[in-house]
Amino acid sequence: LALGNRTYLLRCEREISERMLMEHSKFLSVGQMLSGVVHQLKRPVIHAGTRLVTLEALLEASPARRETALPQAVAELRRTISFMSRTIENVYRFYAQDREKVAFRPADQIELALTLLKPMTARSPLRIDRDLLPDLVLQGYPNALAHVLLILIENAAIVLRERAIAAPLIRIVMQLEDDALHVTVADNAGGIRGQPIESIFDPITRPASKSGLGIGLGLARRLVETKLDGRIFARNGVDGAE
Repeated sequence: LALGNRTYLLRCEREISERMLMEHSKFLSVGQMLSGVVHQLKRPVIHAGTRLVTLEALLEASPARRETALPQAVAELRRTISFMSRTIENVYRFYAQDREKVAFRPADQIELALTLLKPMTARSPLRIDRDLLPDLVLQGYPNALAHVLLILIENAAIVLRERAIAAPLIRIVMQLEDDALHVTVADNAGGIRGQPIESIFDPITRPASKSGLGIGLGLARRLVETKLDGRIFARNGVDGAE
């Protein structure tokens, strides 16, 4: 009984540690994500302020001027507010917890991950090509997939930047094989230099990069295995890691 109790306590401690690791990884990305979101919202806020000034000026304008300019100013203000609302909604969707399995399109979650990374990738020459299955619907935890893709794409972008690749490229490909969805994230950064390659998924054991703590890929494997009922592998392709 004592041995069984000790085994149970150790399992509980491990589950708590893994949960804390997952939340810690999310919080690590929150700072960078919010920085990007603030940067992305700054221009629309300025634009909305300009539109409000225009609307105030139109209150003093002639009826003819108001009739021609007012609809355009209101429409632009609505578009700006809609853009800001979508940005905030995307962040909320990503950080909301998956409480139960639902029907979702994997392609939508990939686009969500790319949207959240846009502030980080928009200021670089990075090109992201994707060959997706837009109509494919799965039953599962959509945020888990979005989180895994965000980790993989962000890691690839960091390595491409650190190695100063002249024409950085990330390719995301979805394929259906034997009733299983295969998602490949490949880059042209020259490949994984550590050996064995699979050790990059070991939690906290691989060296941290200049821009990270080295825990993201371990979390990605944990999410794939426990939330997505899948497996994750790494290999070196012709131009870089896959």
